[in-house]
Amino acid sequence: MSDLNNNVNNKGRSLKIGFLGTVGYILLLVFVYLAVSFLTSAWGWTWLLLVGGLLVPAGLLMILSAFRGTKSGVLQRAGIFFGVMLIVTVLFLFMQIILGVSKSWVLFLLGIVAALLADAGYATARKEKVSYATYAAYIPIISTLIYVIGGLARVIPWHPGWMLILASIIVDIFILLFSVITSKK
Repeated sequence: MSDLNNNVNNKGRSLKIGFLGTVGYILLLVFVYLAVSFLTSAWGWTWLLLVGGLLVPAGLLMILSAFRGTKSGVLQRAGIFFGVMLIVTVLFLFMQIILGVSKSWVLFLLGIVAALLADAGYATARKEKVSYATYAAYIPIISTLIYVIGGLARVIPWHPGWMLILASIIVDIFILLFSVITSKK
């Protein structure tokens, strides 16, 4: 019975420390925001300190929480995806507002690529049975996004760049064949 009480007390203590730490972090973030804003009078972009200071840790927590425990499922994988996209959103705002990069919207396409790669890595690390299906679904999506990004950036010519998508489908066929062969063993 005393072990149960200690466990409950430890969880309660952890929640209190986590709550106080969060409140302290937010207060520090607001203080830094106000200090930088008053010192620089750059109110037009200093709000990014608040947004970035909240979204980046939230994204990292979503990603890291997927690796806690032994459970693996849709919520954990969605957390990885949305965590990556939160961080990409902050990068987009930084590049668009502070640096003035005109085509920074491309970051969202790259973010999708990064999120899909992170999810595929998670599925592989967790040795999930659906990892081959994940690869088969993600490879054509990623290659299409790379083709579009490369074409828009004029790095990959539109023709014969489209063959990248065709090559991804061929890779998919080999992955599916490999998964069938290995599942019979």
